[in-house]
Amino acid sequence: MKTLFASTAIAMALAVPATAQDAATGPFVSAIEGDSVRGSDLMGSRLYVSETEVDITAGQGQDWNDVGEISDIVLGNSGEIDAVLVDIGGFLGIGERTVAVNMDDLQFVSDGEAASDYFIVMQGTQEDLENAPEFQEPTSAAGLETGAMNATQGTGMDTQAGSTLVTGGNSDPSMDPEESALIADGMEPEEARDAVNMAETEAEGAVEDAGAEMAEAGDEAEATLENVETELAEAGGEAETAMENAGDEMAEAGNEVEATVDETATEMTGGETEMAQDDATMAPEGDMAAAGTAGLMPAPMMEREGYQVIGYDQLTADDVTGAAVYGPEDERVGEIGELLVSDDGKLDSAIVDVGGFLGLGEKQVEVPFDNLQILQGENDMRIYIDATEEQLEQLPAYEG
Repeated sequence: MKTLFASTAIAMALAVPATAQDAATGPFVSAIEGDSVRGSDLMGSRLYVSETEVDITAGQGQDWNDVGEISDIVLGNSGEIDAVLVDIGGFLGIGERTVAVNMDDLQFVSDGEAASDYFIVMQGTQEDLENAPEFQEPTSAAGLETGAMNATQGTGMDTQAGSTLVTGGNSDPSMDPEESALIADGMEPEEARDAVNMAETEAEGAVEDAGAEMAEAGDEAEATLENVETELAEAGGEAETAMENAGDEMAEAGNEVEATVDETATEMTGGETEMAQDDATMAPEGDMAAAGTAGLMPAPMMEREGYQVIGYDQLTADDVTGAAVYGPEDERVGEIGELLVSDDGKLDSAIVDVGGFLGLGEKQVEVPFDNLQILQGENDMRIYIDATEEQLEQLPAYEG
């Protein structure tokens, strides 16, 4: 974990020690040279790795990988930084491991005009860091040199004798860095230990809670998926049943239509036979009266409120002459122009004036009274025929 410094920022020369000595008077340093940075600035900085050669003036590269955080510094007896400690991997501080990286293998890439604006980059791969040996904390002051040297083995670092781990004033190198930092800030050792333990416990609990929530979310998602599949299956079954019912209803309706068509055809056939017989009976001497009305339907059976059906034998010629004739859709198709009387003095046929305008262009056709229905109202009379104006115009013209 990252070690916090309780002391003021320490100026570390990253080049040779002589660079800082140029501004020194005796054992004291009066100024920091431009190519130097503070050790406190290194603490917490991110370490990047690049598989390609690094250009220190080109800014951040696109192929860089952020691999960890610098948590501590290892100083040599000559005053130079031998290595930096990098925390890599883990989650919320749990599962991290610390490796030591040779200072000579690090490059500082400018990220602005200020000296403190830079990236720290190591040429290599993320696997190089993950496969590096973990840094071994020295267990005693006498083991500082051994621990620092062991940490640099296998990393490409030049192992230098007398390297010292900078711990920010921690007198016990084996103590947890976080705990040591809290003590340096003035907290009692026991309180610092409890605080660190509590933080670790909370972090572990957070990880466990997150895992439990993810598992619960997975169960809910699985249950939702099962419900959706069930609903889809039910909907599919209902749709199939609805289609079967619709097919049955359509088949039944088709049968009913077919039966209705058969009945209608039978009725029409019977009506035509009856009409032909009537025409043959009514036509005097088989003349054109029968031919002239061929194709007309029998008198319609119309009903209107306030009107009643009467027979033509109850009417006089004056009652009927000039009366309007209506078709099956209650549309006007002509009017009665005159009446024809049989040899025995009975009304036989009506001459219907069809078409024309204001009496011009009209056509007269002969229609037997059996093809007409007469409705008598209180103040008027309506005569109906089961034919349109076009059908009447197709009849032979009356040549009376």
